[in-house]
Amino acid sequence: MLRLFVPEAPDEGVVRIPRAELKHLRVLRLGPGDRLCVFDDAGREHEVVLEQVTAREATGRVVGTSLASRESPLELVLMPALVKHDRMDWVVEKATELGVARIAPVVTRFSVARGDHGERWRRIATAAAKQCGRTRIPAVDAARPLDGALSESWPGLRRRAGSRSIRTRSRFRGRRIYARHRFVQRAVNRGVYPELPEETQLLWYKRL
Repeated sequence: MLRLFVPEAPDEGVVRIPRAELKHLRVLRLGPGDRLCVFDDAGREHEVVLEQVTAREATGRVVGTSLASRESPLELVLMPALVKHDRMDWVVEKATELGVARIAPVVTRFSVARGDHGERWRRIATAAAKQCGRTRIPAVDAARPLDGALSESWPGLRRRAGSRSIRTRSRFRGRRIYARHRFVQRAVNRGVYPELPEETQLLWYKRL
């Protein structure tokens, strides 16, 4: 059964499907009398029977409503560093499918990708939620510098890595370089304590 996202709750048992979702009806050649599933911002799912389909809008009548319980009990927040091109689209899609409640992209010192693609990522998150059966669309923030994101108050459980220093070992073209992990130290300084082993080995390989 086709599954669509309509933010507004039904008005007296009638659902108005927005124009942006009509393409799905056309592709599947759905018309009056056909059934589909609609979920709203409140996390409710509605079984709808189409009554009218035009080029600009579609309406249907609700024949059943349920409050599905498919969301994670944890308010998971993912803070990914920007990556190039369609890789970031993939991150948003998979994070949505895994149940993340908020995606907060950050620009780090080594980020190559730039620009605000928040609207595009929100569309991807909406499509992923419709496909995987979620009843909630994750919030997707605009990309911002790492320091700005770390300065925000992040409520919830925080895990401390330990009192000893954290080092990383990198391998780049055969050379081994030992350096303090600046990102981890900056996070700790801001009160965010990642759960990491005493020494984490990171390997880089330059693409030729």
